[in-house]
Amino acid sequence: MASIKSESTSSPSVEKQPSSKFVELPTEPDKFSFLKSKNKSKPTNVVKTNSAFVSKIVANEQIAKIISQKNEAFYLFFNSGRAIVWVDYLWKLQAPLSVLYLKDAFITCHDVNLVTRDTMNSVVGHTTGDILCFWPISGKYIRLNRGGIIHKCAVTYIKWIPGSENLFIAGFDDGSMMIFDKDMEDQNYPIPACNEEYLIRPAPKGSKSNPRIYWKVSKKSISCIAFSPDMVHFAVTSMDGTLKIFNLQTEKLLDVYRSFFGGFTCVTWSPDGRYIVAGSQDDLMTFDEWKCTEKYFRFASVGEDTRILFWDFSSSMFQRKQVSRAKSYTEMVRNDEVNYHNTPPKAVVPIIEPVAVLFINLGEIDWERSIEQYTV
Repeated sequence: MASIKSESTSSPSVEKQPSSKFVELPTEPDKFSFLKSKNKSKPTNVVKTNSAFVSKIVANEQIAKIISQKNEAFYLFFNSGRAIVWVDYLWKLQAPLSVLYLKDAFITCHDVNLVTRDTMNSVVGHTTGDILCFWPISGKYIRLNRGGIIHKCAVTYIKWIPGSENLFIAGFDDGSMMIFDKDMEDQNYPIPACNEEYLIRPAPKGSKSNPRIYWKVSKKSISCIAFSPDMVHFAVTSMDGTLKIFNLQTEKLLDVYRSFFGGFTCVTWSPDGRYIVAGSQDDLMTFDEWKCTEKYFRFASVGEDTRILFWDFSSSMFQRKQVSRAKSYTEMVRNDEVNYHNTPPKAVVPIIEPVAVLFINLGEIDWERSIEQYTV
């Protein structure tokens, strides 16, 4: 799920919203000109697509008018099954702005580029390994890693590189990562064999095709990738129970953390880049004092129990418990310029309580039914 704030300098919004009507759009790029026309006519029939990958795009007939009337708007993107949906964040229109449907592949992840607010460029990962670069306003798209020409493995996480209009990183089910350039072509890529903990292979000098960089960082799927606010480091979690910190500029592995058991499922940085917070299947959250500070922070976590928990913490909470019976252990081992952080005994791990708990009733929302009622 991703949200984006859109700003426009066009005419102010009117009080009455246009009625929500939907029409199926053809997926050929040259058939979307009617969206920009001031005198739009209603299409009276459904144009079928010749695409072997995208089934159809169902869009609000008034999409151009709706966007032009908003000085400031918040939009939400979410994927469900074979569809990716674009809606008004506050759901004022009571209907999606557009829905893209696939024929066979299932959507696993997506991300919206905040740099391109005027076009809301989106990247979408799939179970087949295919990646769509999708422009939801115009309905245009391009397809990368077509049929797994580069890597025949499901995309498990995808993220635009902050500040870039064309570069994004994708994590795969086999524990590999690649940086793609949406403006470059794909070519057959021999995946290197790797028996080491991690492997990195930049693109050959002068190469004008994807991928730009290849990493092998885990033997299990990549679950999350997060960039530090200063764009110096990025964190990667995987289902092998490791959290890894890389230097983005040198592309080197710096630190490795392990969960008590199970895989890490998510990771994020504090806004000032001083802390890293990661969630895992062991029902614990891992904090890393990347840089020390006395500042207080608040963050939220969600779990499979449908609860949202809010937490406050500061550097003073990182003080280990002094338990005499706790077995001694080595916190960190340095090997080949990589810091390996051992999992501490639970007896010495500080315990903090959430400051607020919010329960979510998922029965109130039926996304599948909400999407299907707008198909044509």
